[in-house]
Amino acid sequence: MILELVTPQGLLLREVGVTEVNAPTTQGRVGILPDHRPSFMRLGGGSVYYEGKRSGLIFVRGGFLEITGENVILMADEAMKPEDTDSLTLNLRAGLSLKGFIDDEMAPVAAQNLLESAEDPHKAEQKAELLIEQQIENDFNQAIRDYLEAHPA
Repeated sequence: MILELVTPQGLLLREVGVTEVNAPTTQGRVGILPDHRPSFMRLGGGSVYYEGKRSGLIFVRGGFLEITGENVILMADEAMKPEDTDSLTLNLRAGLSLKGFIDDEMAPVAAQNLLESAEDPHKAEQKAELLIEQQIENDFNQAIRDYLEAHPA
């Protein structure tokens, strides 16, 4: 597959030979493998993982995801590619960007954790991803509770 990430600033990433993409949508995470049916979805906030000849991680927020044939196109409102910046800038930007990815209460904690790991960008990515995944899980669990409350058996 071919993975492209486009932002208002232009093409940020183009990877050929991608075998798997996992991306956040407003309806939850979506896993994309070769021969996925054509789809168009709203992109959520969080991390996009891709694997193939190379693997990588990108943080995105908002936009759209389009799957057509062997193309996966992420049209993100905002995106951050960790390897494009030094570790301190990465951590500062990730901490600030997390405000849109996780709830307001967790954002200061997330930013502080990321700043503490400024010497190790890989560790910062792992912490950011863990915080985002925890928030997604919390949101999912809350949605289930809300549904069950609104639709008693």
